[in-house]
Amino acid sequence: TISNNIAAGSNALGGGVACRDVTNVIVERSVLRGNRVERKEDIARDLASGGGISLDRCDALIRDSVIDANVSADESGGIHTFVGAVIIARTTISNNRATGSGAFSDGGGASLGNGYFVVDSTIVGNQADGDGGEAATLLDRREGDEDAARLAGGARDVGARVDHEREL
Repeated sequence: TISNNIAAGSNALGGGVACRDVTNVIVERSVLRGNRVERKEDIARDLASGGGISLDRCDALIRDSVIDANVSADESGGIHTFVGAVIIARTTISNNRATGSGAFSDGGGASLGNGYFVVDSTIVGNQADGDGGEAATLLDRREGDEDAARLAGGARDVGARVDHEREL
């Protein structure tokens, strides 16, 4: 269990766990609960991402875990990924919150960059205060992708929308 931690500063990442430029990250049978990521200053270029976990240029497997009640001052209350292959399996992403405004409030539960796959998981009770999806923002959708290819095998998005955006 990783709980009640705070990451704060300029471009702070990962209130509970932060990984950058790492391969083969495994989060298994873990609970990330009540973690926060906060901004140093209230300026547009200073972002706080991934209240529970932030993965930047990392390949990761998150399996049999709970990401719950984490908060981000900007985007991705629960899980933030940028570049890297990420598999989320048999995991509950719940009650997380992204408190940013406008475009900087993506993904109350998760904001997932390119190369993700979610299977047999539940995304429920998350909130994004600005423009982001209440449950998750799934980024980098390529032409021809189908939701089932990303949220597959019993993965559930309960009571909120899943936004898809394209990389420009």
